[in-house]
Amino acid sequence: MYLVPCPLQQLPMLMVWYKQPDKSSMILDPMSMKSFTIKDDACIKGGKICASKYGWLLMCEEVKHKVDQKLVLTGLNFFFFNPFTSEVIHLPFLKKSGFTCATFTSPPTSKNCLVFNLYTMDRDPDRVIISTCYQGDRRWISSHYYAYNFNAIRNVVFKDGDFYCYSRSGRLGIYSPTQRTWTKPGMQNYIKCIQTRKHMVEYGGELLLVIKSKKSKKTIFHRLDYLQRRWIRVRSIQVQDVLCGNPSSITISNAKTKRDVYDRVNYNCLTSKNKYSSLASLYRAVIHLHCPNPAPYGKKVWVEWQH
Repeated sequence: MYLVPCPLQQLPMLMVWYKQPDKSSMILDPMSMKSFTIKDDACIKGGKICASKYGWLLMCEEVKHKVDQKLVLTGLNFFFFNPFTSEVIHLPFLKKSGFTCATFTSPPTSKNCLVFNLYTMDRDPDRVIISTCYQGDRRWISSHYYAYNFNAIRNVVFKDGDFYCYSRSGRLGIYSPTQRTWTKPGMQNYIKCIQTRKHMVEYGGELLLVIKSKKSKKTIFHRLDYLQRRWIRVRSIQVQDVLCGNPSSITISNAKTKRDVYDRVNYNCLTSKNKYSSLASLYRAVIHLHCPNPAPYGKKVWVEWQH
């Protein structure tokens, strides 16, 4: 176990994750401009990062067996990994399912931690398998749902007890774990992901779409009005930094950053300059200091500090 020192401020760090066995993953702290090597990262080399929250990574590994000379997916091994302590928490094996998007509701050290996984079936893209499992359970609960034209899901956000899923086609799906129901509210407008980067985040108790056009380079915000079934354009958001990334995005309040920020959106790829964001400059500087050669870059993931 290798303990990473507590950062100077509780700002998210960047984890640079390498799958190559000869490269150690690292955590970059933009406030101290230091990097910390994750020495015990062998268990995450062959997996996928599904979500990053509360200082933990939710990861999965595909399990395949050869059937008639073909590799067939038989299920997933899910587990939590703490990049600060290298602690691992295993979940039950999920049979007959794959991974499209996943998240969890609270730190995995809590018994209230509910893990959510949605899989769009390859042989039947109009159906999804939704599986849930509480930390400490011995098995997953899985159900099949009809989800016409709901492929290519972008991300999932847990809010007010429900899981909100946003697809590339602009459709919204809501899963209720208490009622075990999958609903698709009839939205009055759809915002497709054509020539855009799009991330759904929780912001001030509401759902917010952060949209960056690849063509115009502009960032646009839409807020979900659930009663009207509409995405409403928001002209400005104040006292908030938005850290967008795959698989997870984070919003930071002004109380954490201790400075005034307006409409600032930062991406974990950090390939384009954002002259309005001092946070982007911090993250870019620490990457340049500790990863001077951009290739071969590891996957970059936002990681929140959690005591």
